[in-house]
Amino acid sequence: MIKNDIKIVKVNRCNYKTAIKIQADIFPNEKSADDIVSSVTQKSDIFDLLEYFLIKVDGTFVGICGLYSYKIHVGDAFLGWFGVLEQYRKNGYGTFALLKMMDYAKQKGFNNFRLYTDDVNSFEACRIYDEYFDIKEVYKLEEAGFFKEGNIIVYSKSLTDKKVDKWNNKKLYLVQHANNNKKYKV
Repeated sequence: MIKNDIKIVKVNRCNYKTAIKIQADIFPNEKSADDIVSSVTQKSDIFDLLEYFLIKVDGTFVGICGLYSYKIHVGDAFLGWFGVLEQYRKNGYGTFALLKMMDYAKQKGFNNFRLYTDDVNSFEACRIYDEYFDIKEVYKLEEAGFFKEGNIIVYSKSLTDKKVDKWNNKKLYLVQHANNNKKYKV
């Protein structure tokens, strides 16, 4: 059980640069500035919902997580940029944030909770996902330039009493998403 004071703080105009830095520290080979700025301005061509949060423990920001939904995939919420800074891992903060995001997606009325990741660089996180998600499947529809090794994995979980369907390689817009994030300069 987490004994620290842990909070999930929404990214806004005052803290978005902190969110960008934390994401870059956790995922040094993947850029997110466009995602995070878009979540603050609420402007996106791809997403209906785009919200990011900082994980704050005892007054210190230790990680990032988010929730987004594609305009064309109604009913599905995705976990975005989920990670804890290395020095704060193995304290339960990631699991706490994951469960909070699942609960938040359910409160927002989503039927399914999903995420994509890779099975090499996110090996530790995949152990948590294996525990909490119903379906794990390899995604092969698009080539994503930022995944250089391993497989892209889609995890899915039902947020209702109905069984979740497999993602079945529906488009995730990974290439377009990666290109958008390369264009943005902080």
